[in-house]
Amino acid sequence: MLTEQLKRLTRESTQKEKEVSTLEEVYKVLIGQSKFSEELLTELIETREKELLDIIERNKETEARIEDLKETLAQQRSLSGDLSNWAERFDLQSNDEKKLC
Repeated sequence: MLTEQLKRLTRESTQKEKEVSTLEEVYKVLIGQSKFSEELLTELIETREKELLDIIERNKETEARIEDLKETLAQQRSLSGDLSNWAERFDLQSNDEKKLC
Protein backbone atom coordinates (compact mmCIF):
# COMPACT_ATOMS: atom_id res chain seq x y z
CA MET A 1 0.00 0.00 0.00
CA LEU A 2 2.71 2.46 0.92
CA THR A 3 4.76 1.30 -2.04
CA GLU A 4 1.88 2.13 -4.37
CA GLN A 5 1.43 5.48 -2.70
CA LEU A 6 5.15 6.21 -3.11
CA LYS A 7 5.01 5.28 -6.81
CA ARG A 8 1.97 7.50 -7.32
CA LEU A 9 3.63 10.40 -5.54
CA THR A 10 6.80 9.91 -7.58
CA ARG A 11 4.78 10.02 -10.81
CA GLU A 12 2.96 13.14 -9.63
CA SER A 13 6.27 14.76 -8.69
CA THR A 14 7.74 13.99 -12.11
CA GLN A 15 4.63 15.38 -13.81
CA LYS A 16 4.78 18.58 -11.74
CA GLU A 17 8.48 19.00 -12.58
CA LYS A 18 7.59 18.80 -16.28
CA GLU A 19 4.81 21.34 -15.80
CA VAL A 20 7.17 23.75 -14.04
CA SER A 21 9.72 23.36 -16.81
CA THR A 22 7.04 24.05 -19.41
CA LEU A 23 5.87 27.14 -17.55
CA GLU A 24 9.45 28.38 -17.32
CA GLU A 25 9.79 28.03 -21.11
CA VAL A 26 6.47 29.85 -21.65
CA TYR A 27 7.74 32.66 -19.43
CA LYS A 28 10.92 32.86 -21.50
CA VAL A 29 8.85 33.12 -24.67
CA LEU A 30 6.81 35.94 -23.15
CA ILE A 31 9.89 37.94 -22.26
CA GLY A 32 11.64 37.12 -25.53
CA GLN A 33 14.42 34.92 -24.13
CA SER A 34 13.35 31.58 -25.59
CA LYS A 35 14.68 29.78 -28.61
CA PHE A 36 11.05 28.96 -29.43
CA SER A 37 8.85 31.51 -31.13
CA GLU A 38 5.39 32.40 -29.93
CA GLU A 39 4.04 31.15 -33.28
CA LEU A 40 5.68 27.74 -32.82
CA LEU A 41 4.27 27.36 -29.33
CA THR A 42 0.82 28.43 -30.54
CA GLU A 43 0.99 25.85 -33.30
CA LEU A 44 2.07 23.14 -30.85
CA ILE A 45 -0.78 24.01 -28.49
CA GLU A 46 -3.34 23.97 -31.31
CA THR A 47 -2.05 20.60 -32.50
CA ARG A 48 -2.36 19.14 -29.00
CA GLU A 49 -5.86 20.59 -28.62
CA LYS A 50 -6.93 18.97 -31.90
CA GLU A 51 -5.42 15.65 -30.78
CA LEU A 52 -7.28 15.93 -27.47
CA LEU A 53 -10.58 16.64 -29.24
CA ASP A 54 -9.98 13.63 -31.49
CA ILE A 55 -9.32 11.40 -28.49
CA ILE A 56 -12.45 12.70 -26.74
CA GLU A 57 -14.53 11.99 -29.87
CA ARG A 58 -13.11 8.47 -30.23
CA ASN A 59 -13.78 7.89 -26.53
CA LYS A 60 -17.42 8.91 -26.98
CA GLU A 61 -17.76 6.65 -30.03
CA THR A 62 -16.24 3.75 -28.11
CA GLU A 63 -18.56 4.30 -25.16
CA ALA A 64 -21.56 4.38 -27.51
CA ARG A 65 -20.38 1.16 -29.17
CA ILE A 66 -20.01 -0.49 -25.75
CA GLU A 67 -23.58 0.52 -24.85
CA ASP A 68 -24.85 -0.87 -28.15
CA LEU A 69 -23.04 -4.15 -27.51
CA LYS A 70 -24.47 -4.32 -23.99
CA GLU A 71 -27.98 -3.88 -25.37
CA THR A 72 -27.37 -6.54 -28.03
CA LEU A 73 -26.07 -8.94 -25.41
CA ALA A 74 -29.11 -8.33 -23.20
CA GLN A 75 -31.41 -9.02 -26.17
CA GLN A 76 -29.52 -12.20 -27.02
CA ARG A 77 -29.73 -13.40 -23.45
CA SER A 78 -33.46 -12.72 -23.43
CA LEU A 79 -33.92 -14.64 -26.68
CA SER A 80 -31.81 -17.48 -25.37
CA GLY A 81 -34.03 -17.66 -22.29
CA ASP A 82 -37.13 -17.65 -24.48
CA LEU A 83 -35.74 -20.50 -26.58
CA SER A 84 -34.89 -22.50 -23.47
CA ASN A 85 -38.41 -21.99 -22.14
CA TRP A 86 -39.90 -23.00 -25.49
CA ALA A 87 -37.77 -26.17 -25.58
CA GLU A 88 -38.85 -27.07 -22.04
CA ARG A 89 -42.52 -26.49 -22.86
CA PHE A 90 -42.18 -28.54 -26.03
CA ASP A 91 -40.62 -31.43 -24.11
CA LEU A 92 -43.52 -31.38 -21.63
CA GLN A 93 -46.16 -31.73 -24.36
CA SER A 94 -47.63 -35.02 -25.48
CA ASN A 95 -46.60 -36.53 -28.83
CA ASP A 96 -49.90 -35.48 -30.39
CA GLU A 97 -49.39 -31.89 -29.26
CA LYS A 98 -45.80 -31.94 -30.54
CA LYS A 99 -47.06 -32.93 -34.00
CA LEU A 100 -49.17 -29.76 -34.12
CA CYS A 101 -46.13 -27.55 -33.51
